[in-house]
Amino acid sequence: MTRYGIGKKPIDFSPSDREIFLGVLKTIADEFTALVNMRNNLLHGTWFVGYTESSSDPFAEEFHVHKYAVTKEGLAALKLPKSRGELLELGKRCTDVTHWLWQIDQCINGYNPISERFQRRGSDWVIAFGQTTLPKK
Repeated sequence: MTRYGIGKKPIDFSPSDREIFLGVLKTIADEFTALVNMRNNLLHGTWFVGYTESSSDPFAEEFHVHKYAVTKEGLAALKLPKSRGELLELGKRCTDVTHWLWQIDQCINGYNPISERFQRRGSDWVIAFGQTTLPKK
């Protein structure tokens, strides 16, 4: 696979570079899909903010989002965020995906060799210099 880097000679991906590229893209795609599904579940769920099963509190620390999925046994409630902190964590995961996309873009455009930027740790791909992984779903 040959691409031209910005102001550089063509980038030649070796077979091992191609394996890294495909593995990293799969990691990014899996996380992106999980985030899109969570976004859709939050968007289409029924929100209860300031209400609990036992009382009404407009300053409550938690909220409830009800969304159901069809299973073999019938309907099952989805596990969705219940606090501001959990929503902020989802935002951080979105930022992490953006960072990974930027990292791979740097490799495609010839600024860094992909084999130096990404490494495999067990079954996970990590950004080599920070040892950062994308979260598991």
